[in-house]
Amino acid sequence: DARDIFAHTPEMLEFFSTKLGVVYPWPKFAQITVRDYVSGAMENTTAVIFGENEQKHKRELIDNPNDRVVAHEMFHHWFGDYVTTESWPNLTLNEGFANYSEYLWYQHKYGNDEADHHLQTEWEGYFNQASTTVHPLIYFGYKDKEVMFDAHSYNKGGSVLHMLRTYLGDDAFFTALNRYLTKNAGTAVEIHQLRLAFEEVTGEDLNWFFNQWYLSAGHPELTVATSYDASTKEVTLQVTQTQEPNEGVPAIFQLPVNVDVYEGGDKKRHAIFVNQRDQVFRFPAATEPDLINFDGDHALLAIVQQDKTNEALAFQFTHAPKYLDRYEAIDRLVAAESELTPDVLKKALKDPSWVIRNLAIQNLPEETDEETTQALRNIAKGDVHSEVRSAALDHLSSQGDSIVVEIAKKLVETDQAYPVIASALQIINDNDGDEGLVYAQKLEGQNNAAIDAAVGAIYQETGDPKYLPFFQKKLATVDGMEAVSLYESFVTLVGKAGDNEINAAVTTLKTIAKDNRQSLYRRFAATKSIFDLRNSLRSKGTKATNAADKEKFKAKATELTDILIDIKKTESNPELKSVYERIN
Repeated sequence: DARDIFAHTPEMLEFFSTKLGVVYPWPKFAQITVRDYVSGAMENTTAVIFGENEQKHKRELIDNPNDRVVAHEMFHHWFGDYVTTESWPNLTLNEGFANYSEYLWYQHKYGNDEADHHLQTEWEGYFNQASTTVHPLIYFGYKDKEVMFDAHSYNKGGSVLHMLRTYLGDDAFFTALNRYLTKNAGTAVEIHQLRLAFEEVTGEDLNWFFNQWYLSAGHPELTVATSYDASTKEVTLQVTQTQEPNEGVPAIFQLPVNVDVYEGGDKKRHAIFVNQRDQVFRFPAATEPDLINFDGDHALLAIVQQDKTNEALAFQFTHAPKYLDRYEAIDRLVAAESELTPDVLKKALKDPSWVIRNLAIQNLPEETDEETTQALRNIAKGDVHSEVRSAALDHLSSQGDSIVVEIAKKLVETDQAYPVIASALQIINDNDGDEGLVYAQKLEGQNNAAIDAAVGAIYQETGDPKYLPFFQKKLATVDGMEAVSLYESFVTLVGKAGDNEINAAVTTLKTIAKDNRQSLYRRFAATKSIFDLRNSLRSKGTKATNAADKEKFKAKATELTDILIDIKKTESNPELKSVYERIN
């Protein structure tokens, strides 16, 4: 599977070398996957190490390639290895660039929609962390170097580079990166070397940009209000910065932004510079615009609240060019429960972005008209992205479609993507448990977490202990959220078995829960299973009418409580320790 695991390595090496104007500067590039690795991957010069998460079979890589992490570690060979940081506070000069390489690669290989979807997930990661803590990108106040490996150094760092690229344009941006790399090759740098490279290329004083984005904390929070004056034929746009200026967050950010005004089928772009706490801009418009789109590039790392009518949002979906325009339109129209939403969702089923198609399916009403139902059938059978096929299949099932089982059976036999097969298997079982069991037995030999979880759910429903060996075989290999699902099915089935099976299961679960070599998901799933089994036994003890049974269930529940206490004491991972604190 190696050529599928690292499918685009040669192409990436050539792309980054060309884009940066600096040929890959090392004599070789090796990639190694290992077990029990402490981190996701590491950019050792010429020999990248990847954790076992990247070690997938060809079918597991369908719509889930390793491109992101491969690009990230490869780009470090320029930013982090060829030129590196002189101190931990400057870490974003390594990690921010590596994160932004992911955007560059997606844009090159898969197009702007996929790149912007990636940028959206990066923003979400940063804003999630920033909701509880913020610090400057160049952070001299860190208490431990591990603090630097966060959504600031990575997510925000890459997003800031994207803003800089949008502001300066590609020619200046990549010319400056070339100068930064060639001038500082083989040395350790700090943020000012990057700024100086950009200033030398552009002739601009960029202290304002670097001071607020690298040396200050936080991000702007903006309220944008628009209106149209028919008498003066002017659009008024008011931008108010509402972020709280504390802990190093500027009261005023300086923001170069493009505003797109759509009028009579034409788009006119207006470049503005926001540099006040409360600021008003005016633009000429012969008629009332269909849409006023603040930050038409969708490059600004900011929380923006802009007033838009439902009509403007529907117009935005069909006329504004960016993936984030279409995503915002659907998201807000659905939340508004607008009468325009159904028509937009129908259009979105044909959107070029698989994310938009998937979003549309998730927000369709449970009952759809015949045209939409037929569209969903076609999507389930033939959409190019497996996640969209799976979503369409699930929606058809939820609405009780007359031929969804027929479609599911065909997909189990012909589809190559495991998540689609898992959804299809569940649908077959929901319709006919006996038939579902037959299909489950055919699929239990597949080494895939999604399939294992689906098969486990079906076996659990039978209540027959003869299926316990399947679980015993899979417990140590299943991973991710599917591990939680499989373990839940296992412990439910065990609870229906006898004392010997329960004792054997507890021994297995305890061993996994306390084994630091096991993944976090498996350890959590094992601990949760012991917790669930303990609670089940407590409930049985309460309901038992026989005194001996009451005592037996009580004693076993006490034993499991002691095991849980022991697991909590020995667990060293801070995330799991935090979760386990809520287990009593």
